[in-house]
Amino acid sequence: MTTKKFVIVSAACLSALFVLTIFLAITFGPKQEKLKIKIEAEPLKYKIIEKTSESCWVVVETLNLPSESKLKATVFEIWQNEEKENIFLYLPEMDTDLIAYVSAKFEDGDLEEFKINPSSLEGTKFEGS
Repeated sequence: MTTKKFVIVSAACLSALFVLTIFLAITFGPKQEKLKIKIEAEPLKYKIIEKTSESCWVVVETLNLPSESKLKATVFEIWQNEEKENIFLYLPEMDTDLIAYVSAKFEDGDLEEFKINPSSLEGTKFEGS
């Protein structure tokens, strides 16, 4: 084999080895934990009214209709403290036997579902807010 061919083959092998190393590092290297939720507000104060092995029912303290970011921060704080998959938030004066204002579902540490139910405010001071 001539020197020129040897250099070309060597360069090709090194390139292939480099690509393989990058692939293995990405595939099998340390995983970065993905951000579970971005907290953009302070959580509301709350009182837990009922818990089961998977769910938590909570009444938050607020005088005004809270922002979505405050509700998400509150749900995340409750999840961190209670480690429940399902969290149901009620505003003051809401009937806790009816549908919650917020329902949230966590799966493997990720907030998989976050729903605000405006119809649950009927008959409360927050209706129409």
